[in-house]
Amino acid sequence: MRNKGVTKFYAIFVAVMMILSMLSPMQVSADSDFSLQKKSNDEATLLTKAAIIEQLNISNGPAVLHPDLQDLSGNNSVAVIVHLSEKPVALEKGIRDLEGRSFSASEIQQVKEAVQTQQAEVIQEMVVENISFTQGYTFNTVLNGFAAQIRADDLEKLLEIEGITLIEPDAEVYAYEEEASTDGQVEAYMNTSNSFLGIEQLWAEGIEGQGVKVAVLDTGIDTTHPEFAGIYKGGKNFIIHDPNMYKAPRDANDGSETKPSERPSNQPLVNARGSSYATSHGTHVAGTIAAIGANSYGIKGIAPKVDLYSYRVLGAYGSGATSGIVAAIEYAVEQEMDVINLSLGGGSNSENDASSFAINNAALAGVIAVIATGNSGPNRGTLGTPSTAPLGIAVGNSTNPEKAYHAVATIEVGNFELSKKLNLMATTFGGDLTQQLSGEFELVAVPNIGAAADYVNIDANGKIALISRGDIAFVEKIEHAKNAGAIGAIIHNFSGGTNAPGPSGTFLGDSFDFIPTFDMSVTDGQAIRNALASAVGTISFSEYGALTSIGDEINDSSSRGPSTPNFDIKPDVVAPGTNIMSTVPTYKTNTAAGEPINPGQAYDRKTGTSMATPHIAGIAALIKQANPSWTPFDVKVALANTADILNTSKYDVFDQGAGRVNAYEAAFPSALAYVQDSAKRDASGQIVAHEKGSVTFGPQPVKAQNIQVTKEIIVRNMNGVGGNYSVSVDMLQSFGDAQVTVDKSSFTLNGEEQLTVTLTASRNTAAKLGDEIFGYIHLIPTQSVTTETSLLVDRAELNMTEGGTIQLNVVEKTTTTPETHTTISLPFAADFGGEAPTAIEDMAISATDVSFNGDGIKDSAELTFTLTGDVGTNYIELWDLEDPEGGVYGDGYIGYLHAAQTLGAGSWRLVVNGNYTPWGGSGMVAIPDGVYTIDFTAETQAGIISDYVGPIFVKSTTATLQDVTVTPTSVTSGDTATITSSGDTANIAVNGKVVDKYIDYKGLLASYGLNYDVNSKLTVLYAVTRDGQIIEDDFITLQQDGTFDFDVEAQLNAATDSVTIVILDAAGNISEHTVYGTPISIITSQSVMTKLEATALPSELDISNNVSEAELAEVTSNKLTFVSSVAINEPPVWNHVFSMVDGPARPTTFESSTTVDVTEQATYTVADNSIVEVTNGLVTAKTSGTTTITVNYGNNNVVIPVTVNPASNPGPDPNPNPGGGGNTGGGSSSGGGTTAPETQPEEKPETTHHDYEQQQEEPVSFQPTDLPANHWAASYIQKMIAKGLLKGNENGEVKPDANVTRAQFASILARALGLKANGSAPFSDISNYAAATKDEIASIFEAGIAKGIDGKYNPSGEVTRAQLALMLYRAYEYATGEKYVPKGKPTFADLGKYNEETLAAIAMLEELNIASGDQGKFKPSAPATRAHTAKMVINFLEVIESK
Repeated sequence: MRNKGVTKFYAIFVAVMMILSMLSPMQVSADSDFSLQKKSNDEATLLTKAAIIEQLNISNGPAVLHPDLQDLSGNNSVAVIVHLSEKPVALEKGIRDLEGRSFSASEIQQVKEAVQTQQAEVIQEMVVENISFTQGYTFNTVLNGFAAQIRADDLEKLLEIEGITLIEPDAEVYAYEEEASTDGQVEAYMNTSNSFLGIEQLWAEGIEGQGVKVAVLDTGIDTTHPEFAGIYKGGKNFIIHDPNMYKAPRDANDGSETKPSERPSNQPLVNARGSSYATSHGTHVAGTIAAIGANSYGIKGIAPKVDLYSYRVLGAYGSGATSGIVAAIEYAVEQEMDVINLSLGGGSNSENDASSFAINNAALAGVIAVIATGNSGPNRGTLGTPSTAPLGIAVGNSTNPEKAYHAVATIEVGNFELSKKLNLMATTFGGDLTQQLSGEFELVAVPNIGAAADYVNIDANGKIALISRGDIAFVEKIEHAKNAGAIGAIIHNFSGGTNAPGPSGTFLGDSFDFIPTFDMSVTDGQAIRNALASAVGTISFSEYGALTSIGDEINDSSSRGPSTPNFDIKPDVVAPGTNIMSTVPTYKTNTAAGEPINPGQAYDRKTGTSMATPHIAGIAALIKQANPSWTPFDVKVALANTADILNTSKYDVFDQGAGRVNAYEAAFPSALAYVQDSAKRDASGQIVAHEKGSVTFGPQPVKAQNIQVTKEIIVRNMNGVGGNYSVSVDMLQSFGDAQVTVDKSSFTLNGEEQLTVTLTASRNTAAKLGDEIFGYIHLIPTQSVTTETSLLVDRAELNMTEGGTIQLNVVEKTTTTPETHTTISLPFAADFGGEAPTAIEDMAISATDVSFNGDGIKDSAELTFTLTGDVGTNYIELWDLEDPEGGVYGDGYIGYLHAAQTLGAGSWRLVVNGNYTPWGGSGMVAIPDGVYTIDFTAETQAGIISDYVGPIFVKSTTATLQDVTVTPTSVTSGDTATITSSGDTANIAVNGKVVDKYIDYKGLLASYGLNYDVNSKLTVLYAVTRDGQIIEDDFITLQQDGTFDFDVEAQLNAATDSVTIVILDAAGNISEHTVYGTPISIITSQSVMTKLEATALPSELDISNNVSEAELAEVTSNKLTFVSSVAINEPPVWNHVFSMVDGPARPTTFESSTTVDVTEQATYTVADNSIVEVTNGLVTAKTSGTTTITVNYGNNNVVIPVTVNPASNPGPDPNPNPGGGGNTGGGSSSGGGTTAPETQPEEKPETTHHDYEQQQEEPVSFQPTDLPANHWAASYIQKMIAKGLLKGNENGEVKPDANVTRAQFASILARALGLKANGSAPFSDISNYAAATKDEIASIFEAGIAKGIDGKYNPSGEVTRAQLALMLYRAYEYATGEKYVPKGKPTFADLGKYNEETLAAIAMLEELNIASGDQGKFKPSAPATRAHTAKMVINFLEVIESK
């Protein structure tokens, strides 16, 4: 945008800084100087040590006031959590367990009483010291302490009170849910993850969560939802009542969601963060864990028979205090929950805060804690607390297999025609596209951006809406189209959009709220709009299909490890969390009234680590049921040891941890490997015991010394099976000569086995940031397994006609005995690069439009950012876009919001409330109206770092009107169009211009290459009042210069009626202007307020031209990658399961890792060779009679009876060949019917101009039953038949209007040119075709006629007219020995986007009269029909033969 100089950075530093209370830290860190060392051999002990050390370091040291609370002063109350020194119950239990001592009920009570006594004494001392406070929650199980609101002036007094060890901020925490996609793709498309994760295997064994107690710590649950009937057992509310936030207090046992009815009038429906007041997050999470399947869509939770509890720790807008979360964790321990799910978090990457301590102690007390890592990926180290807790299970977000649909849209508008395959970005959940889009529809162009106001003069009811991308979210565009009655929509890209001028590549998935919506390019969308401007358009859809991917990708947004400071591997595991379908409340959460919705449709998709986490929580419940005696550490290690490692070329150990969960293996492992580990705790260099089933070597000082570090792994026999194991190390990232070795290459497991893992590396002074190693240690069972093979043939018997052929498909299937020994993998990592340079991350602001005028609307915004390390001198400044060379220093910076000499690592929040300190000024003043960026600049050891957010619009003025004219358009009485008496009434037209800064700022941003639609900043409506009552109102769409015009439908009289215009801007400023009749105020009317609220302007700026090439490349590289296609046949059967192979269907078998095609390798023995012969599985009938074919491969054989009928009396064919074999007919080529036998053409010697006179098979003359004599292509088709290039099916049909596939056209060309292949074609997708067809494809490849794409030929794909032209062009060069040189460009009007070779090919067809097009168009992207193919091939051959 501009050069932001830092030359003044060292020259000046004004000794004026904001009180640090303005910067409220979101999380904390704490140092410790205590070390406990006690050697141990199992993970539970190691994890216990880690938790004890962390807390005893706090308890035994001096009292600490967190740095973020230091230097605060004044009477303001500060929310804090106060830690005390007496050990809480769970910590004391962990110490007793470590020492091997019991912990009786009476001893538990004694510890609890000691904690309570200390708390009472501290509270009493606070009263004595005259400390002003309000006490909140108290904790005695997972923590010893309490939450409180304490006056800032009194914070340091707490340090003098005996027993207090730490005072930390009571940070705000949020639900981890991604916002709905507005400009990108979302990747999953299935109803549940159960099949993908193998959950049904556990259900089949009766493992469905019975008897396991699961608590969801979240926003609450809609307890009335049918999916929780019978399993919901109760809840608890941990949100302290705030009368400013909620209308009334709620019962302490009410664990339900925050409802729309609870919202007081002073709270917005949607806050500055974009979060709705009413919540739904917890209901969705709970459904993934435990929905009972009370629906017809197959939606069901992982563990549908658990006892489900709801702990509401996040209130309105999905946020809550850390103290409430800690209180809920403590309550879960007291209530003996088995599993708790926390799809929430926030703040910095640190293991040392109250919520992390609480998680650790809950695990020590026997509670399995599952926590989301966050949605701040894909960069390293982006996870937040409490997922950093060593004893918790941190979960990342992966994808399910995904399916996206497409269809061919055929559009006609006057002389304009377009037929193209379009991808669907959105579909209706549970809907049938072929039913929804059956028939022909009118296509209507929606002006502007597809906002609600853009439908005012558009009739979209029952039609397809054509909408432009831009300004508002895709989901909003779909919503507005649906509300207008549209059956479906097409959203075309715009010039500034991602992937322009092509389609946007957006994929939203399905929802009950969606109508079918297609993705289209800028080019096609604009062409259709231009055509619709002068004619009515129609659209129809056909050829529906779908693309399916394999899943197991890591979502970019999933937060990554490592955790700090120990370079620990996080997440622990990953699970599907992308576009997950689950329960939502049975009422609307985005409206003020909260209208009820059909419970049968109370499901929707959400994305985030919040959605991945309940998958692991549900699986943990199943594991706990299967293994009741297991501790949380056993469950955690089982999940990690047995996880499936994802693509290591794309995802390292900090992306996926141990891998994607494998539920069944985790529940029933034969062995588990527990790691004894240690790591550097913090910058002090202290080494402490560490946790989890991974080998963490941590940071290593390789610059200073040689490295040799050892770790121990204890492998336990879990089910008595034992067994032999091999040990291997897979180093995925290497550095220098660093090696990871294991002392045993194999072992026999009998009870327990100890392995020693050693890291060695030579001193390397060149080590730099990013130098590291990571990989996996594999323990693989080596037991021999029993395998059995069988031979399968896809024909049980053959019934043929003389001369007919049938291709047999033969596979060998291998069956192995069930694996009884667990394969174990353990991730490892070491850091040789030292600490990363300090960086600014995730800098954001909650609102880009603010007014600062004290009216309570848009009067503040939250600036948030994270520092990855400590910084020195730093400040947050305002940069003025209107005067980029202004300010005291001539650099555009007018002043600062914050300045300090130091600032610590962590996540920070600054409330921008309208005041700043000018550079060179003496105090704080109001921020003037204008357009700014907010910049953070800081000094680090590595140099100056900076970042900014913006543009930020500060605007306190209201809009005005000018040049307003009111023109009567008709008068009901009188002689002229002028109202002459009070009795006259008239229709009026109003035009004028809105004058507003947002219109001026549009020009300002244009100078920076940015842009926005003024209607995204200004909402304008008019209302007609009669005797004070509104009788008509509607929105007004502005032109970009602010001008407008509209007609009033009602007949008006100036004596009784008024017309008033209301203008609301994005900064919350509102004005009204009566332009006709007596001035009247309508702002407070319910009708107007409802309209304004329903069309609330976005708080974030959507700039149309701010995507860099690098960002565009990154977006492009993240598109869905599909590996197979699924075609929907006609007539469509929407729920049918289709074979996912190219070419002929395989009726009974397909190739996989255990089923291998052996058709060409098998041997075939015919009992009577005079009746049939077999070559590579191709059976040719010779004479009538009966015989058998014995198929042999390996030690297996199959006998197939064969009956051959005389040609004159064909018998039935119960197993018709499903296609292929070089047949170009529309139906079966299995032999029989009227089709004559096919013979190989006689091979001719090669000449310069190849001889085609006698190379065809013997022609067969017949009259097709479906070819009228007057068909335009009848003569061409008859010539094709005569040359043996086209044959009919058993019904004598040639199907002239059917499309030709690429395999069929290869056969036609190969036969027409007499081509023979010298080898096989290098295409991976033709293996299932008959040998003859593969030979024909290979022959045109060798001739240079066909090339394929990415190693594939796409044999079942339809040949377009452009592709047909291209292959004929290359065939011309092959046949004549010279390339055709066109005399000029082709004259067709629809060839703009094709390359030179294709244009030359089309020009050749035109110049040689091979093809003539239609009404000046060639229609290059249209499929070539059999009739068109016949014409072009015959004309082509006549040209060749004339040479």
